[in-house]
Amino acid sequence: MTISVSRGNNAPAVSPTSPRTQATQAPHSAPEANTPPRAALHSRDVFEANNPGLDAINGLQLQAGRPHSCVTTVRANLRRAGLGGLPGTTDQDPNNPRGMMVQMLQSGQWRSMPIPGAQSQSITSPYGTVQAQVLSGEAYLQAARNGQIPEGAVVFQTEKGLDYSGGSRGSDMGIVRNGAIFNYQQMPNMSVYQNRVTDVVVMVPHNNPR
Repeated sequence: MTISVSRGNNAPAVSPTSPRTQATQAPHSAPEANTPPRAALHSRDVFEANNPGLDAINGLQLQAGRPHSCVTTVRANLRRAGLGGLPGTTDQDPNNPRGMMVQMLQSGQWRSMPIPGAQSQSITSPYGTVQAQVLSGEAYLQAARNGQIPEGAVVFQTEKGLDYSGGSRGSDMGIVRNGAIFNYQQMPNMSVYQNRVTDVVVMVPHNNPR
């Protein structure tokens, strides 16, 4: 089943110099035939209103990076948007996207969203342990179809599980842009692992950072 998507007007298009969406080597492969369809866009204000941090992200023209440089590219784009609470390094965690997500939540400047279907769960990294609202892959894809993941949110997703420490491959960090994920480039849908995604944490800037 396919749902047609009209691009939202609340965010600029990706820079013309950014690589066009294309099939790349695993894990960022082309969508499979049974992949749940890309979500029809809803206004992010339906679910997350009056968030200046999201406004800053959505007002930014995202810049692409080197292939498979999701952590570096997302961090650079968030810094360009003026956001804080971003780690200088993630090298201590072999799973770099997890290391970035844990440090962002530790900073007090980001929070995980209690999207319908999420459950509070401990996530441990060499950087420490945090409590986060975690969506199963199925719940995440359903929330995307329902328009419950705001534009500009930062999404950690994995097909390896939250405890996986065998490297970064199989985990991803991206920004929601036009109803899909922008990690190091614009992807075609909300799951870079299609229906193999197992765990997801959706983060937004904290309105009242500590």
